[in-house]
Amino acid sequence: MGVDFDAMALRARTSLRELSEDVDMLKAEIDFKGLPSFTKAAVCKQFQKLSRTSVDKYIAELESEGTQFNTKFHGSIKVYDLSIEDIIKIYEKKGEKKWRDKHDEATVIFVNSLKGGVTKTVSTVSIAQGFRLTPALAIEDLRIAVIDMDPQGSATMFLNHHYTVNNFDYTAAQICVNPQLSREEILENGFVNTNVPGVKLMPASIEDGFVASSWSSLHEELKHEGHNTPEYDLLKVNLIDKIKHDFDFIFLDTGPHLDPLLLNSVVASHFLILPAPPAHVDLHSTLKFVERLPSLIKQVEDNGSEIRVLGFYGFLSKFIPSREEHRTSQRHYVKTLDDMLPENLPNSEAFNKVGQSYETVLTIQGKDYDGSKISLKNAADSVKKLASALFYQIERDLGKMK
Repeated sequence: MGVDFDAMALRARTSLRELSEDVDMLKAEIDFKGLPSFTKAAVCKQFQKLSRTSVDKYIAELESEGTQFNTKFHGSIKVYDLSIEDIIKIYEKKGEKKWRDKHDEATVIFVNSLKGGVTKTVSTVSIAQGFRLTPALAIEDLRIAVIDMDPQGSATMFLNHHYTVNNFDYTAAQICVNPQLSREEILENGFVNTNVPGVKLMPASIEDGFVASSWSSLHEELKHEGHNTPEYDLLKVNLIDKIKHDFDFIFLDTGPHLDPLLLNSVVASHFLILPAPPAHVDLHSTLKFVERLPSLIKQVEDNGSEIRVLGFYGFLSKFIPSREEHRTSQRHYVKTLDDMLPENLPNSEAFNKVGQSYETVLTIQGKDYDGSKISLKNAADSVKKLASALFYQIERDLGKMK
């Protein structure tokens, strides 16, 4: 008796849809809010360049122009319930300059590793959200894109799990081999909203794996059609260059495989970020990856592509400072890498637990979290600190280029 693969595939698709629907139903039942909100008093304490007087002034002006702000009761007192988007409006009204007033093209960030299980995707998604949700960075009003190129679609699951159920036609892999697509077509069909306003997602699809495995033959077909873009420049030329004025930061996520999608991501990136797990088995694999980087770069350059990487930063993930093994690994990473970010992601149950509801530690609040509230807060704070550290490091290094 043969195996009925079609029947198994149908049951798998049904289960995926049920999982997605179950999460939506649970969130509706508990009145899930997700994103943080702030009172006026909290805004003045947590956000730079905003005093109580200025917040009162600009809220009054915005309300006189028709803007409506949410409110809530704190005991018997009615207070403002301001979102990050509301606070960005206040900064705009105040006339503060944004990142895009100083930088007219997107900065591309690739969080990369050939070692699975090192929180690569969790780090990518969390930092991308952190660029938008961290109070210290709100003044910049950063426009963020996350391009998921891992056929498993883990970043897609975190950012908009509805797109993990059905196939998505305008993936990065598909756009790379369709150079005729315009900027307008890519923006309209390739990006979807996420659970964080200001963060857009280009979903991945399982079919991307087949595109990657046929990359060389697809590239040959493009050459026969008169397209002479090098094999590892397709992502940069056919996608990134077309949308580089529409976003401030573009985050790339690929699978932990040495395939054309990873090599294209290296070519398209300005900054490479390396999650550095401290367990010795992970340390060994990560150092082997760093050891191989010169040969990867040579492979890309021998193929006619140019590396434009301006910075390579590591950061500790799953870090427990009290463990001697972890401190030893930290010394090896600091000794090996040119730059180690001063912040790390701790080994916290919160990162795994929030994933069960397709959320991150930044998009779930304590009241909706079935676990230690202190653990959740500490994990969220670590992401915000890491996002800020990365942003300021990039800002510094871009400033050196001027």
